[in-house]
Amino acid sequence: MKKILIIGAGIAGLTAAAYARKNGFEVDVYEMHHLPGGECTGWQRGEYHFDGCIHWMMGTKPGTELNKLWRDVGALDDSIPIHLHEYFFQMERNGRKLIMYRDVNRLEPHLLSLSPQDADLIRKTCQHIRAFTHMEMPLAKPMDMYTAMDGIKMAFRFGKLMPLMNQYQKISVEEFANQFQDELIREALKIVIPPAYSAISILSTLGSLNNGDSGWPMGGSLALSKRMADHLIKAGGRIHYHAPVERILIEEGRAVGLRLKNGEEVLGDYVISAADGYHTLYQLLEGKYISEPYKKMYTDSETYQLDCSVLVYLGVKADLSAKPQTYITELKEPLLVADQPQNTLMIKHFCYDPAMAKDGKSVICVVFNTDYEWWQQKHADPAGYKNAKAELAETVKAAVEKVYPEISGNVEIMDVATPMTYVRYCNAWKGAYMSFITKPGLQPTYYPGNLPGLDNFYMAGMWTQFPGGLPGASMAGKFVIQRICGLEKIQFRVGK
Repeated sequence: MKKILIIGAGIAGLTAAAYARKNGFEVDVYEMHHLPGGECTGWQRGEYHFDGCIHWMMGTKPGTELNKLWRDVGALDDSIPIHLHEYFFQMERNGRKLIMYRDVNRLEPHLLSLSPQDADLIRKTCQHIRAFTHMEMPLAKPMDMYTAMDGIKMAFRFGKLMPLMNQYQKISVEEFANQFQDELIREALKIVIPPAYSAISILSTLGSLNNGDSGWPMGGSLALSKRMADHLIKAGGRIHYHAPVERILIEEGRAVGLRLKNGEEVLGDYVISAADGYHTLYQLLEGKYISEPYKKMYTDSETYQLDCSVLVYLGVKADLSAKPQTYITELKEPLLVADQPQNTLMIKHFCYDPAMAKDGKSVICVVFNTDYEWWQQKHADPAGYKNAKAELAETVKAAVEKVYPEISGNVEIMDVATPMTYVRYCNAWKGAYMSFITKPGLQPTYYPGNLPGLDNFYMAGMWTQFPGGLPGASMAGKFVIQRICGLEKIQFRVGK
């Protein structure tokens, strides 16, 4: 039985480990923290659980290809209830309200009532959402293992969608949204997916929602990660916590093991790094095995951009279950977040999941895009960083109290996660919560994760599967084991 060593117990690492066990490999996973999940996590603060990852999760619908993957690795099963919101969010601006309904048959007449002057564009967009409704990511095997026949099957599968995919791949969400005359619709569309992304992201997201997919697994992110870890352990895999890796051991151009920060060395037949891409290439491998595409990714900041966020959590002694689960409102006076003015406030609550707070209490999360360098500078001064987080929490609390007066005097706990939290917890490059933005005009690129001059080593995770997220991480984890099975000339299996 050959041994695979995996760095990182995030979603990619746990997925790779699960499929490695199914295919007869011995597996050891080395995780720097005491919990699994990586960025797919949450944390307890008093009586409140603050979820740090899932907004909506593709693959929650039974029968879909991604759902089968989630079931393979223990993330989902029939015992896990899935909550489907009636709408994505509600938004108010200048006294007008837009509801981004999940069901396109409700969304279309609603948008038409808001903006008759955009009728043709609204109807065309909703028609295209319907076309994307049953589109699924190809998960059978990685594209670098495709045969000519696989390519023909793929072309046949997506043939009718290809013109639409090409159309929306060439423009950004912002360019797409700005075609609408109505200001409220324009701004709402830019909230579904960040404006810099290719517009295909917005159609695929709304199509997935319309399909009854992309729900919320009850219990949230950390519970999902723990299920995956438990599934792996029951299958005979091993997870070593508090075991940060210092170096990847290499002999004669072949990865042979790991050196942990405590000095221990472990040997294996294959090494998979499901850790941060930059950390893997420039720290664990000391910058010695970098392909030209990866060099470009980490130097061409114009083409390969990142999103960072700051999340403010409030645990409140008030029941907000009658409020919209995601409510967006325009601020009368902008908030300064990392010296950047914010004109809107997005308030999320989690009252639909009792795992987040006890009856009569609620968790609120407010998210802003933010500037990594600003927080990095603050972090250099621990006292200044602590004060900046505390000031932001108070500012956000005051803003939310104006929208929901019932929480005034009832905020029991506050917490803030900045880009530096992602750096500390996951070594995330520049505090990114996802990988590089898939910009308009660039075809989505998938990297096999192998490096020039280095055998028996693969990278996995969102830095090989743009733009990342849970689906990208899980796909990368599965694909890397398929590649190893190909090298070992064994039939890849997905069964128990």
